[in-house]
Amino acid sequence: MADIVQPSVVTFEPVGQHVDEIVDRVFLPEAHTPKPTPGSEVFVDLDDEDFPDHIDGPEVDLSALLIETLALAIDPYPRLPGESLDSLGIDVAGAPAGPFAALEKLKKSTDIDR
Repeated sequence: MADIVQPSVVTFEPVGQHVDEIVDRVFLPEAHTPKPTPGSEVFVDLDDEDFPDHIDGPEVDLSALLIETLALAIDPYPRLPGESLDSLGIDVAGAPAGPFAALEKLKKSTDIDR
């Protein structure tokens, strides 16, 4: 379990999130895995949910596992309840904006003058 706070993608106000993920991994020592010989075939089932992780030595560093689990569990686009770009007065569906839209307007205004 973890409680995190990250900025909203709309207003940059702090947004809290509670993460409660179950971590279930299988670790196998490298010695128990048969070494493939040159020219042999190795079958790896990537759809298997219990795909084992291999470790070097007698210990497992769980920090990378915890960081990966938290990174995949957090909301990539956090927002406060009721927050949207419309609440900021930004017209998302309207006319294009930005430097290329400004160039397009200049192009149209010079085409009329000819």
